[in-house]
Amino acid sequence: ADETRHGWHIKLPDEVRANNKAETDIVVCVSEERKNIVENCPYYDDNNNRIFSVNRVQRYHDIFLLNAETGGLIRTFQVTGGMPGTCPETKMGERGKADTINGSQPEYDNFWYQLRQVIY
Repeated sequence: ADETRHGWHIKLPDEVRANNKAETDIVVCVSEERKNIVENCPYYDDNNNRIFSVNRVQRYHDIFLLNAETGGLIRTFQVTGGMPGTCPETKMGERGKADTINGSQPEYDNFWYQLRQVIY
């Protein structure tokens, strides 16, 4: 929508990277980084009252492939980052709050692997 190029654009091989509108067959839209809670780990006090929790979060981008001429949707997929670490066995925290353990950021190599499946 804002016609900016994602940082992955420059990493694309020359034979698939368009540099202007006339060369463009497919428009690849990459969403802002999003997060998905893959697990919520609750922590309890000695009376079995929930005190706080830790959210294990996986990061991802939604990818939309559009026909450059018609704007029609060709395909969607997600590029996910690495899984977050496990929740600690014990954890101290502020009552009612939630901590977060983030997985790694989505990487270009995962994006390119999935994009190749569509364009070749």
